[in-house]
Amino acid sequence: MRAKFTLLNHFSQRYPKIPVFNEKFNDCVGIAFDHMQVNFQNLCGLPKLLQPLHEIFKEEIEEQ
Repeated sequence: MRAKFTLLNHFSQRYPKIPVFNEKFNDCVGIAFDHMQVNFQNLCGLPKLLQPLHEIFKEEIEEQ
């Protein structure tokens, strides 16, 4: 497909609020949540948000 960027969304409520990815997660993949709005110019910034989100929701992630 040669997609320049992949945006993952529609995570199930049965799973953690912040998805946990392995080392293959890279700068070409971002996550989105309900009611989130992102324009195309800002897509490349989404992967940079994952680490701060993991810190904010650290306790919820550890409960898995």
